[in-house]
Amino acid sequence: MKIKINEIFTSIDGEVNRYGQGGLTTFIRLAGCNLRCSYCDTKQAQTMDAGDDMTIDEIIKQVEVPKVTITGGEPLCQKDELIELINSLCFTGVKVTVETNGSLKIPFEEVSPFYVGWVIDYKFEYSDQMVFYNFRNAGENDWTKFVIDSEKQYFDALEILRLVEAHGRFKSNFAFGFTDKIKPAWLVDRMIKDGLDFVTLNCQIHKFLDLK
Repeated sequence: MKIKINEIFTSIDGEVNRYGQGGLTTFIRLAGCNLRCSYCDTKQAQTMDAGDDMTIDEIIKQVEVPKVTITGGEPLCQKDELIELINSLCFTGVKVTVETNGSLKIPFEEVSPFYVGWVIDYKFEYSDQMVFYNFRNAGENDWTKFVIDSEKQYFDALEILRLVEAHGRFKSNFAFGFTDKIKPAWLVDRMIKDGLDFVTLNCQIHKFLDLK
């Protein structure tokens, strides 16, 4: 089995995930994405022809630390290959985080739950394509990240969180990501005013440090 890989490199985990921010991780960026977000910062990986075919063994040989972050593009565009890759990594004892855009169904039951954490974006730009199954079935080791691109989107996210809180059906951790259209200070001020003590502000710390 071969997978279309855009790039593999080792850096720090700059965003929220099961294993915390700031730790070393080997990024495995898969090629291909089904969305075209206006604020995408990895446009170079959007198409399937933006990657080279690699076997799982070839990929694993480039893993430099015992933690991997699988990202894209959109990893679930290569679903079967992704499942095989995740399970192969877990078999070797590697801890795995998978970042996904929320628009494709996550195969929770087909991968090892012991070493894997999912980071699921809720993208308001594509709210009609968000798969509710993903957010309902995300567990306590997973993160739901609302990507805030406007003040209106903040209040839309607040409404969703209030519904979640009222029903108590979701186990996921929650975070707010933000684009350059939103000032972090405004977002934090609103979080304080609205009592969102269960939400984490997701800062892409690798960008603040000018790291890849």
